Amino acid sequence: MQCLRCGTELEHLSDEEIQLGHNSFLFGSFSQMLSGSLDVKIYVCPGCKKLEFYHEED
Repeated sequence: MQCLRCGTELEHLSDEEIQLGHNSFLFGSFSQMLSGSLDVKIYVCPGCKKLEFYHEED
């Protein structure tokens, strides 16, 4: 897979689980517990350092 900016080959950086939702003063992290998470693959361009996030499908 190539970088959309400079055309350099992207390198796989990691697989992460990104927490959805937000913290609030009244409800704390309750919104985050209900929202779940998003599994993504993260790639980095060694040329321009741009990060690309791709949804990891089941």
